[in-house]
Amino acid sequence: MNNFAFTDYFSNFRLALILSLLAIIIFSYSYAGEEIRMSERKSAMVLMGGEAFDIPKAYLSPSDELPDRIEKENMIEISFFFPSFSGLGDRDNIATVGPYNPNQVTAFWTVVNGGGRLDANNSLKNALKYGLSKRDDKSDTDGLTAYKNANNSGVTYHAQNNHGDDVLIHCTEGPVNSTCKLEYLDSKSNRGIFASFDKKYLSRWLEVNNKLLCLIKKWKV
Repeated sequence: MNNFAFTDYFSNFRLALILSLLAIIIFSYSYAGEEIRMSERKSAMVLMGGEAFDIPKAYLSPSDELPDRIEKENMIEISFFFPSFSGLGDRDNIATVGPYNPNQVTAFWTVVNGGGRLDANNSLKNALKYGLSKRDDKSDTDGLTAYKNANNSGVTYHAQNNHGDDVLIHCTEGPVNSTCKLEYLDSKSNRGIFASFDKKYLSRWLEVNNKLLCLIKKWKV
């Protein structure tokens, strides 16, 4: 290789290296800027039944155009996403609007002493008593006890959380997607706990539950 060819090769290599470094720097700044922008999204003080929760608006809505003070009567609803459990971004949708996102979890908790209808123990007893569900050991999975629901309306799974509370998870097969709905009465607060998520995450139900309880505790003022 003559000197001119070597110099030309070296120049091209250096140019490619510089462009690669610039691309990395630009991407890093862009990512950092997005992280900062999301972290700076303001919180809303959500009031319910004598309690106050300081909740980042990203968990309440994809829009920042929420009031800084919100009053709820019976329950507070939020959304977060697998795998990071972060809140809604500008391009995300609330649960009932836009295309279905299998990674989205919609959850709520009720006012203290207001979650009686989500009492898993009573719900299961009544379902068995009135023939709405029956034991289906063939559908047991991941430590969950299965009950087949009447009229081909899916399967209900019974489990217990880390606090020993009875938990029901109702799973149904839909034409577009399959969903599971977790519900129970939290014995520590006597409030109802609910979460809806794609069935592919059924084995991670306890992770969803623990994250929700953690957020409630973190946000409570």
